[in-house]
Amino acid sequence: MHDVDRTISEALAASITNSVAEFNRRLDSIESLVLTAPETVLPVLRARLHVCLSALWAAGWQPLDLVHVVGRRTSGAHHGVILGAIVSQYIGFDNARIDVRWADQMSRLEVLGEGTEPSALFGGDQVSGRGVVKLLADVRFAIDVLAVMVRLPKLERLLPPPGQGSATASSRSRAAGAPTALDGKILARVRALLAKAESTTFTSEADALTSKAQELMARHAIDLAMLDASSPTHGAPVARRVHLDDPYVDAKSSLLSVVATENRCRAVFSPGFGFCTLFGFDADLDVVELLFTSLLTQATSSMVAADRQVDRSGRSRTRSFRQSFLISFAHRIAERLRDATESATAEARADLGDSFLPVLATRAEQVETLLDATFAKIKFRRTTISNEAGWQAGREAADVATLRPPAMLPKSRS
Repeated sequence: MHDVDRTISEALAASITNSVAEFNRRLDSIESLVLTAPETVLPVLRARLHVCLSALWAAGWQPLDLVHVVGRRTSGAHHGVILGAIVSQYIGFDNARIDVRWADQMSRLEVLGEGTEPSALFGGDQVSGRGVVKLLADVRFAIDVLAVMVRLPKLERLLPPPGQGSATASSRSRAAGAPTALDGKILARVRALLAKAESTTFTSEADALTSKAQELMARHAIDLAMLDASSPTHGAPVARRVHLDDPYVDAKSSLLSVVATENRCRAVFSPGFGFCTLFGFDADLDVVELLFTSLLTQATSSMVAADRQVDRSGRSRTRSFRQSFLISFAHRIAERLRDATESATAEARADLGDSFLPVLATRAEQVETLLDATFAKIKFRRTTISNEAGWQAGREAADVATLRPPAMLPKSRS
């Protein structure tokens, strides 16, 4: 076993230092052992993966974070290995000591894993026939995945890792049943509305829905905040990560940031990992995520419809056009969200007086306090625009985008 573990360590070291020849030699040795005595290799490799996962959980990583980042730094062929490692380790944990939010992520991983061929590493130790080819490939993928994981830095811890959480107690307001949580049935109806908004081909219809939808969202948030303030068990702000797919991750993070800001949340972008950390109350964060997804779908559709862009010399300008398009789209969406929120605030003031303003101010302060406690230092970056046509097209698309919020449905008033 010692020789196997040492050979794996040497293969990892060669991979990290980009010593291709040395890596291939060590991998050849591992593959030879797999062919002759798989029972000496596979348990060691599984144990290595599980130990590495435990270290990453303690360092602030979560299942969806890891799958996202490993996916960015490897190929789709590695997906089955990282999923298999996470799931096989998770089976060994005591369910009573797993935070509900961690369990939620594992459920989402099941959906992400649909259609992915299971890794041969996590079956039995004896493999024959055509299964050997699959096993050898997965052994190589496992070394690649380990090489990525051992280089990952510590993250801000947002959740207790498995074994340190509780399935019955959570700081999350939704888990505690606080009035800030959105009703699941409403969310289901909202998702259906979002799908309809995204599929409409009539810009006038989309434009008519925009301002009113954001007004409803803002007013709903005020009402929930007042309910929370009157509850004996107050909700608390939380943090969650949103993962962004290539390309144009920087521009997409700008859109997410403005949607968060205009809905009483904050977003911090981690460009090296392709995700944003959102801070806010659960109901607001749910709205931000679903609204962002809808807006990004609409922006992408409009951007692709603009077709390929070239300059006068016939050189491609598509990338600069689309980058500028998305940044401009985000800027214009921020303006529209702000206008609609101000309208909803004026309506609430007419109904409630100024009683809700201290409540919102307190919640905003709590969000900022959590952000400051999580991130010691935040750097602010300027965005640059290199394509005027893309900027103009982005503003035009944002003017007709539907801001149909997830949970903000018209409510009856007595």
